[in-house]
Amino acid sequence: MNQKSTLTELDQLKRAIMRRVYVLWFFRTVAQSVLIKLSILIFLLGGMIIFESPGAVWHNAQISGGLTNYRFFVSALINTEAITQLAFLAIIAISFWLTKSFWLRLWRFNLSSLTGFFSRVRF
Repeated sequence: MNQKSTLTELDQLKRAIMRRVYVLWFFRTVAQSVLIKLSILIFLLGGMIIFESPGAVWHNAQISGGLTNYRFFVSALINTEAITQLAFLAIIAISFWLTKSFWLRLWRFNLSSLTGFFSRVRF
């Protein structure tokens, strides 16, 4: 009786530990991927579209002098709520982070890795 309870406790402990290992592995591999950055960016952009009215901002920008009137956009950003300003800054930061990841992946790609395979293959 006691041995059976010990085995089930060991199984439960093993499952709990492995669950933690799997969660850590998932976050370490996914957190560095472009997919998580894109999903955060899409989430923030969706929130901006839902809580703000980009159509009204666009219309007001055209009325006040067109898209070259940067003072309007600066004034519109300064006079919004703090959550909107933080979301805007987060969108810019994640966009730069995503661009950096793309550039690093682009420059890290090496054609010698492709030709190295063919140099070992004999036809």
